[in-house]
Amino acid sequence: MDYSHLQEHQSRIRYMEQRAELDRIAREAIRQNQEVGVIRKAIGRSIIQLGKSIAAE
Repeated sequence: MDYSHLQEHQSRIRYMEQRAELDRIAREAIRQNQEVGVIRKAIGRSIIQLGKSIAAE
């Protein structure tokens, strides 16, 4: 019996599953980087405000 077609199909499915997992990981990394960016901006604004209030005293 020739299993080459079945093996090719299984290989293609494994590739698609791995690709989907990599895409999911990439989307999660992008989301986390965006969150970090928002936090960094907020910290930067707070530092600027602190500097302004210290200078005003």
